[in-house]
Amino acid sequence: MRRSPWLGPPLVLCLSRDALAQDLVDISSHGVLDPNLNEKLSEENLALFTRREDLRQRDTQLKQTIGELEHELEETKRKCSQLAAELQIWKSQQQLSYK
Repeated sequence: MRRSPWLGPPLVLCLSRDALAQDLVDISSHGVLDPNLNEKLSEENLALFTRREDLRQRDTQLKQTIGELEHELEETKRKCSQLAAELQIWKSQQQLSYK
């Protein structure tokens, strides 16, 4: 197949792997775009944008949850350490009172 020099390399557009695989378009060989391609690209673009925003929101929520859990862990460690010190004091006092 011979190409006109001004067309350049063929451009292949793929909207999605499975659902829209039949909509692959080779512009240089067909010369005409599918009339619905613009609408399909817009829909796919909107779906990708929405998914990206959802993922960003989830990422933000997960980071916040991680921060809260890290803070809670530090508080728990501090309380555990404090209780261990108090237990040690109590044991020492018990030993002294039995002697």
